[in-house]
Amino acid sequence: MTLHNVMLAMRMKRSVARKGTEQQSSEDVENHFIQGGDLAFASQLARAKDYDSALKMLEEKYELADAVKDARKTDSLTPIEIALDRVFTEKAAKAAQVSSLSFGSIIGYLYLKQREIRIVRAITFATELGLADDMKKMVFETGGLGTI
Repeated sequence: MTLHNVMLAMRMKRSVARKGTEQQSSEDVENHFIQGGDLAFASQLARAKDYDSALKMLEEKYELADAVKDARKTDSLTPIEIALDRVFTEKAAKAAQVSSLSFGSIIGYLYLKQREIRIVRAITFATELGLADDMKKMVFETGGLGTI
């Protein structure tokens, strides 16, 4: 949920920066947030002055200096999304290792399974399009299956 909300706010900021259009109100963006997770931080991103200040906030909160640098260089949010996915996956894996009966371990397990399903879907879709080798290579390079 947090990853979705953060990326939604960042996409909005990037869209405004690219088009040079008037910024959407933060309330409009917040209406599309999924309830749960760290809504306060996603709201701060939506209220940030501009795209660069939102990138700086994201870099400081999750220590994503390399990903932010790559995002600025490529003008793409993909490096940030990959880095955030790794951060949340590591948190979920740690939570799952605490105790087999704790609430955190159950949530961590569900997050990891959701991620696994997303990756299998991506590989299946790529296979249907005839892009299987390229897609599998990208999934493994971005840490899709090899981080845990």
